Amino acid sequence: MWVSIIAIISGAATGIGAPIISERMRRKSTRRELLLNRRIDTYAALLRVGATIRDNAMTWSAIPLADLQEEEDEELNRILSEIRVVASLEVFNLAKKLLSTVQAFNRTLVSEARPARREAERQGHGDSEPAIRARMRLADSATEIDQIYRDLMSAIRNDMSD
Repeated sequence: MWVSIIAIISGAATGIGAPIISERMRRKSTRRELLLNRRIDTYAALLRVGATIRDNAMTWSAIPLADLQEEEDEELNRILSEIRVVASLEVFNLAKKLLSTVQAFNRTLVSEARPARREAERQGHGDSEPAIRARMRLADSATEIDQIYRDLMSAIRNDMSD
């Protein structure tokens, strides 16, 4: 008799518990899928902005007065805030490193390279020693930006393959 009562109770518990467990698993799966989609969108935006920044850095290191937009730094800041939530730690750290390197590049561009180039032009020179040194620093930073970008692409590939 006790066996029948236990069987009835366990059958009822299974009948009641199964839909609850199933719904919970479905919600968890949906949350994971939404997070993955958000991660993909954020990574795509990061790679797009990173590529523009890298290309601009290469150009500016050769020609500091090139007429290129400088607003990608702000866009990178916005994306970094999203990455804090959805990215792996490795991608987040590389994105922070990219941002700090881009900011250092921009400081050198604005405070050294462009003024030195303008001064050389004012004096009628095609180039001057300070302008060349500033461009060399820009070239070093541009190379570092390129390497960080490559590392970032690799980290994103690794993160998405897991």
